[in-house]
Amino acid sequence: MNSRKISLVLAAVLFVAATGATGLINSVDDDAYFKKIKYSVKQVSDKWKVVDERNQAKPIEADANDDVEWTAEGSDMVFQFPAEIGPYLSKVEGEYDDENFTASVANGKKLTLKIKGDAPKGSYTYSVYVKGGDTYAEGSSPPVIIIGGS
Repeated sequence: MNSRKISLVLAAVLFVAATGATGLINSVDDDAYFKKIKYSVKQVSDKWKVVDERNQAKPIEADANDDVEWTAEGSDMVFQFPAEIGPYLSKVEGEYDDENFTASVANGKKLTLKIKGDAPKGSYTYSVYVKGGDTYAEGSSPPVIIIGGS
C-alpha cells in the first residue's frame, strides 16, 4: 500500500473509533429535532405570572411534536385550554382531562403536554387559575401559546 492509501485507511479507522460510527449513514433520532419548552407559573412582583426560565412573561412558541412543560410554584393551579387546541394536546406528565381540556396541577408539580403533529398553526389564549391567590395568572396577558410560529 502506498502512503496515501495508508493515511486514508488510518483516518477512517480513527473516525470510526472516535465517533462510534459504523457506516457513512447513521440513523437519525427524530426526537432530537423536537424541543421541550419550560415555563413556570409563580408570583413575580406581587402578580401571578406564566414565565419562561428567565422569569419573562412571553408567549410560548412551540411547533408540532414539541413538549411544553409548566411548573406550579407557590400554589395549586388549574389550566384551561380552548376547544380549538385542546384536542391537539396529549399528556406526557401530570393530569390532563382531554374531554374538557383542563389540567389540575399541585404546588411543586409539573404539567407536560405534547403538541400533536396535526395541531393547527395559530395563536391560542389559555388560562391558569391560581387557587391560593384566588386569581388568574398573567402571561403575555393573557397567556398565549403559538403553534408553528418558529
